[in-house]
Amino acid sequence: MRLGLQLVLLLASHLGRSTVAAVTVHDGHAGAGNLLHLQEGLQAHRPARHLHQATPSADSLQLQQAQQRMMAVPFATPRSVLALGHKGLEADTLRNWHLLARKLATPGENVTVVAFGGSVTAGYIEYGEAWKNSLQGSWVEALLAWLKASFPGVRFSTLNMARSATDVIVASTCWYQAVPQDADLILVEYSLNGCIDPTNNKLMCHSMAMPRVAGYEALLRRLIRTAPNAALMAVAMFSFQWLGMSPPGTANAAMQLPNAYYSSGEELHTMIAQRYGAPVASIRGSMYDLMYNDTAAQQLLGATRATLLADGLHPTAAGFKVYGDVVAYSVRQTLAAVFASGAAQPSPALGGAAGLPHAISPAAARQDVQPWCREGLGFQPYAACAASSPWPDAMSSAAPSKLQSGEAGCYWKDAALYPSCPHTNCHTHGYFMKGAGQALTIRLDTSLAAAAGSRGAGASSSVEEAGSSASNVVQFERRYLVVTYIQGKHFSRGGDAVLACVRGCRCRSITLALQLYPVLGIAAVEVTPHTRCTARITIAGDITTNTATGGDEFFVTGAAVVPFSRAVPHNAVDTVEMAGGRALGGQLPFSWP
Repeated sequence: MRLGLQLVLLLASHLGRSTVAAVTVHDGHAGAGNLLHLQEGLQAHRPARHLHQATPSADSLQLQQAQQRMMAVPFATPRSVLALGHKGLEADTLRNWHLLARKLATPGENVTVVAFGGSVTAGYIEYGEAWKNSLQGSWVEALLAWLKASFPGVRFSTLNMARSATDVIVASTCWYQAVPQDADLILVEYSLNGCIDPTNNKLMCHSMAMPRVAGYEALLRRLIRTAPNAALMAVAMFSFQWLGMSPPGTANAAMQLPNAYYSSGEELHTMIAQRYGAPVASIRGSMYDLMYNDTAAQQLLGATRATLLADGLHPTAAGFKVYGDVVAYSVRQTLAAVFASGAAQPSPALGGAAGLPHAISPAAARQDVQPWCREGLGFQPYAACAASSPWPDAMSSAAPSKLQSGEAGCYWKDAALYPSCPHTNCHTHGYFMKGAGQALTIRLDTSLAAAAGSRGAGASSSVEEAGSSASNVVQFERRYLVVTYIQGKHFSRGGDAVLACVRGCRCRSITLALQLYPVLGIAAVEVTPHTRCTARITIAGDITTNTATGGDEFFVTGAAVVPFSRAVPHNAVDTVEMAGGRALGGQLPFSWP
């Protein structure tokens, strides 16, 4: 050990006095902690782009001070727990985190934080007695509290685009368009709703070619085009359910097993996120062993599973605070690496929309362009409950504002599925129809011009270029007609409906079948391009065919036009998976034709 210490001191002497000062000895031994100090001393002699300079500039001093304030803010959760959930990247590979770091270090700046995900991200939902004592919000509010404490001179605004029990497909098709062009930090959480079908525990994300995985990548690519200067982070949640070990009636029927560690979209989502310069905060990584070991959880967190979770999925107030710490820790570690680099510009390939690499998923590559979509409040002018002609000059309706009990009809309304939630995205507006034969007429432009006009900020100058790689230009000349509608447990009186093209454009008629999950259904059919395309959604005439509930109600929330191409190449394994996805049919609950 003495020889090792002599070598350390010899190296320190060669590098300079500042390194010698960094070397410490504890109980006569140079241990791991001392090597860490030595490493910090070595960093002091790296090139001038790092903070440790002989004569720091005003800019680097500001970054140093911001880092010191940030590191001084404590976490209630032990670092040994938080560190397990951090999947970081080198500062030089992070997309736009240098821009975020500089804004956070500048007093008076405005920083906009955007979040996507499901109920664990949306919050504000009563879920039994345990949920009633939860935070007024979710882990997002806990993260914002940490950001405000760490950077007190900065003003923060939040846009929470999460919606309960809804997967990534609607977000990647429509909701990304609501993100402001100048957003600074975007957090994406879909490892729960984007992977497991809770009605049968079927994995929906075991291949890059599957629609939900493709939707996750498409969301990131469209967010980058929409907000080209935003830093990205993936947040990976996990369902901490107990699973039965054996079928009822068997010897081990009473035994329980933890939910499988790999029962999540985290692995593929991490692959996607890190390809686009986004670090990952993993709740599974930090909490998996503690959620299934009350003794360890009590020792480390002062809490048990029962006080952290309202059920196997949704946190309580205490759980949200821990989840917020896990995410905030990953934000802090990422920013610390960027501050230490002097918040230098990373590789040019990671800057702005022009730096998009080739898509990993061939299914995402086939739709690698910005769709046109109107979902929620923006949908109202494009549809009408009734019309005097197949193509009215004004899409308006004289329908009543509400219906009497048992009365048939159609009107515009707010479904108010989550009335206590203040986020705009929690309120589901659309056209409500009741009664067999009730119809909704939708008018859209499915031509090339409509898609070209739907580009987000930072997108390329044409539809073809917006989805192309540097070496392969793909023309997205084909179109999907897409509709979104309410289903699931919130719509127990719902029935099936039929979507058909009735004028201008052509498409095959498809059934919009209601299922239990997700709450917001989405269906697509290929449509011919036309500037004046009229489609119609009609509640099935024979309600006995509505196998989901036997009801006669339908609620349409939006419509979209999605350009796509079948010319994108894919390898043999992708061919099998894409064919399998089409065969499943109900997994989204639709498959792209």
